Amino acid sequence: MTLIAGFRSHGTPVLIGDLLTSNNDVGTFGKQKKILLISNNFALAWTGALIAAASVIRSLQSSLSSEIVTLSP
Repeated sequence: MTLIAGFRSHGTPVLIGDLLTSNNDVGTFGKQKKILLISNNFALAWTGALIAAASVIRSLQSSLSSEIVTLSP
């Protein structure tokens, strides 16, 4: 299960994502963050597999790197 939460804390936007861990009979064999800082003021969190989010992540990173993200077009 994936948990993503976004809210304001004392006027500061906060985005919380989870850490996926995979287990087998021997023990933990994989860990993956499911939240990523794209630019100074823009973070992305996702559910599901990384392969499904990878193209969106690459596109956002290439077009928004080091820019201030606004809601204005």
